[in-house]
Amino acid sequence: MPKRRVQTAQASCSLLTTASDYIGFVQHVLAGRDLTSASYDQWFLPRVNTRQGDDAEDLHGEDPPDHNVAWGLGWGLEPSESCFFHWGNNPGFRAFILANRLTKDVVVWFANSARGMRLIHTVVPETVTGEHPSVQ
Repeated sequence: MPKRRVQTAQASCSLLTTASDYIGFVQHVLAGRDLTSASYDQWFLPRVNTRQGDDAEDLHGEDPPDHNVAWGLGWGLEPSESCFFHWGNNPGFRAFILANRLTKDVVVWFANSARGMRLIHTVVPETVTGEHPSVQ
């Protein structure tokens, strides 16, 4: 698919970067560069837990909270693993990053395929140790 270039910045879909530049950004995040320690701590504090079950649109909060996956300020979180993640889904492209704050292990996965996430189940266990409910 051809690249789509948006005309105005949109937080949810306009980032255009390379995997090497993005991993540099993630390494800055892991090192806490240019952030106060208070800001860094706030960034990774779970704000909202996801819900268990198959209903991704559990708008009424009927499913019990899943304490293994949460949303922080701009990052998805796996609190028990000290990991953070983010993902992207644009037509014909998929992206996923996962980083461990303790071990500093990182995977940045950019795929130029609508099916690009299928291999992440193989790649993540080889790069970032631990259980990763965000991948499921």
